[in-house]
This record gives sequence, structure tokens and C-alpha cells, in this order.
Amino acid sequence: MSRIRERLPVSPANTLIACAILIGAVIAALQGNVAGAFALLGAAVFWVGVARYARRATARDRDRIGTFEYRDARDRALGSRAFAGVGVVALAWSGLDVIGMVATGHNDGTATIRFLVLIAAFSIALANALEKEHPEP
Repeated sequence: MSRIRERLPVSPANTLIACAILIGAVIAALQGNVAGAFALLGAAVFWVGVARYARRATARDRDRIGTFEYRDARDRALGSRAFAGVGVVALAWSGLDVIGMVATGHNDGTATIRFLVLIAAFSIALANALEKEHPEP
């Protein structure tokens, strides 16, 4: 384990997730959305609690992998495969959004941008995977 991972109560990924949720809570509070701020604060506390629970020695694979508290290469490989499935669904759904938008004449730039970003992310991930599979001599 790295020293950073040993010092943090949760994984670096979960630390970033919790910080993002907390930033959302601060923004909600600054905009006067007290209910939203408390909801996001509660979500951050809940997320960290679940991640800490998943760090226990007796945690099941699903608990660890589902909260990004990977212990070893096997956990990371399973997490990567799960994310690949999520990516397929996200890309297909986003593509259907764009098709529906064009077919109905509704213009939503964010849907198009989201679709293009997902295509770019897929292309980059594929290039990286192919490079690892077939490195240049």
C-alpha cells in the first residue's frame, strides 16, 4: 500500500468524491439552498462512512469494488470491467439522446457535447488499451 493510501481514512478516489460533494454543499449553501446543502453534506458523510465500512478486513468484494476501495490487482480488474459496462451504457444512452434530439428538432448543446466527450474518452481509452496490449518495439 502506498503511504498516502495508508494515511487517508478512505481511498484517494473516495476522498475526491467526498470533496466534490462537499464543494457542492458549499455552493448550495452560498446560493441559499439550505436543504440542498444539508442533503449534500449528508451524502458526503454517508459516502465516507460506506467507504470506511468497505475497508474492513471482512468486507465483501462487492462492497470494496463498489466503493473504489480496491485491495489488489484483482479488485482493480473487476472494477475496470464494471466501469467498461457503465461506459457502454452511457455511450449508447447518450447516442440515443442525440438521435432523439435530431429526430424531434430539439436542440440541446449539452447532450451533443456529452456524447462527443464520451466518444473522445472511449477513443483515448481504446488507444491506451491497445498500446498496453501491443506496445511498439
